[in-house]
Amino acid sequence: MNPETQAPSPRRANPFMGILWGILIVLFLNGFIFPLFSPGRITTTDYGTFIERVDSGLVKEVMIKNGRIYYTTDRDGRNMTCQTGAVEDPGLVDRLLEAASPNENGKIAFTQVVPQENSPMLNLLLMWILPGLLIYMLWKQASRSFQTRTGSGGNFLSFGNSGARIYADSDVKTTFADVAGQDEAKEALTEIVDFLHSPSKYAEIGASLPKGALLVGPPGTGKTLNQLLTEMDGFDGRKGVVILAATNRPDSLDKALLRPGRFDRRIQMELPDLEGRKAILQVHLSKVKHESIDLTLVAQATAGSSGAELANIVNEAALRAVRQGRRKVTTTDLEESVETVMAGAQKKHSVLSAEQKRIVACHEIGHALVAAMQTASAPVHKITIIPRTSGALGYTMQVDEGDQVLLSRESLFNRIATLTGGRTAEEVVFGSVTTGASNDIEQATKLARAMVTRFGMSEKYDMMGLETGNNAYLGGDNALTCSAETAAEIDREVLRIVKQAHEKARGILTTHRDILDEASTFLLQRETITGEEFMTIVRRHTTVSAATA
Repeated sequence: MNPETQAPSPRRANPFMGILWGILIVLFLNGFIFPLFSPGRITTTDYGTFIERVDSGLVKEVMIKNGRIYYTTDRDGRNMTCQTGAVEDPGLVDRLLEAASPNENGKIAFTQVVPQENSPMLNLLLMWILPGLLIYMLWKQASRSFQTRTGSGGNFLSFGNSGARIYADSDVKTTFADVAGQDEAKEALTEIVDFLHSPSKYAEIGASLPKGALLVGPPGTGKTLNQLLTEMDGFDGRKGVVILAATNRPDSLDKALLRPGRFDRRIQMELPDLEGRKAILQVHLSKVKHESIDLTLVAQATAGSSGAELANIVNEAALRAVRQGRRKVTTTDLEESVETVMAGAQKKHSVLSAEQKRIVACHEIGHALVAAMQTASAPVHKITIIPRTSGALGYTMQVDEGDQVLLSRESLFNRIATLTGGRTAEEVVFGSVTTGASNDIEQATKLARAMVTRFGMSEKYDMMGLETGNNAYLGGDNALTCSAETAAEIDREVLRIVKQAHEKARGILTTHRDILDEASTFLLQRETITGEEFMTIVRRHTTVSAATA
């Protein structure tokens, strides 16, 4: 659901900067370079030297301009132009008219230039506006260069300040139509967008705009995806602003943050259901080449997966297809990627001995057989004894045909029995146990404890709540709300439930020992079998038993 990353557009050249640099270069050449190559350089002298040369008859030409005296003198047969500052000398003009000169007529060529009065606006432009504009443009260019080099959001005078930058989402083409599996959240956000676009429709009946919306849900459900944020394009200072935030720890937020006038609305981002998972898979599969995919099968196998996990599954399937030299993703690729994401990749080199493989095969068939012989249990989809990088030596995959929203006591108890089936099969066949059931024991105990403390499914405690949960979106952090004596009684009740499930599994495996042996041998030979292959063995034996009876 993430929008594709767009490459930044190349920055266009600023024509004003070219003009600015041209002006600066001309001014520099005119002020510093051209005078060095001018044919007649001007020498500065004092006023006394000027009068002395006039009286000596060495001055040929005098020009008074802008408060300065420019004169040309004949020195050693060469003309030299000099300048000096004008002083208050009322007799200067008469002296120049009477003085001798090397000129042919013996008179000094004297001129006095009357300065032109410039317009006040022109003076203002030349003295203040133009230099100020040049300085401003240079400052802007320096700031832009600083931002480019450092990646900061301010100018070179704001070094050390916040580097936050504002991005315009005008090029983002993602809309609500590209968001799948979050229909309720999308509907709530669509209402806010409509409020921003058409506030008068709501104002007519007195409805007020929520001040903020807080997206709440477990990690990976899409709370912070830009699809949901860029669609909120109705921000306008005249219409109001809605603040969006996201968290997977709503219980730890300050209550003042959640009061009316702050985050008025709480939008739940739940894990997608079966149809939601199919829609999310379809969104991600649209970005890869694939053959006809059984989306229902894949969606059933990914119960409890978030949108981020589903995206990862599709990507793993695409990588698998490339590794095998194919151009399109198949259903098999997706099934294998589900196992890779959930249980880890297959280990290429197994270190298990033949006897250990036999134990693992018996263990996994024990799970599958107990599940198959119970009602209210999910069908067996796949059984494998290929070790995984997660540490699992094998596993049995069960896939519900639909999402289980409500679970009965029978269903939970059967799950515990199925979890104990692996260890029980080891006991029945080998007469000993191994450490391979450690994860099964942990899950069975956790489920039995939940039946007692949270679900009210214990005959001893009936509907009494004995546990509170925190951080539900991060896996839960439960705490007992009872005395130490009651906690000890709870442990005994949990043990009773697990023992009952263990005995039920033992009865099933003992009764159907023939299925256990044949299916274990078949799995040992094949390493991986489908649920249908396993059920073929089960049906053959159960049909024979029924006919014999």
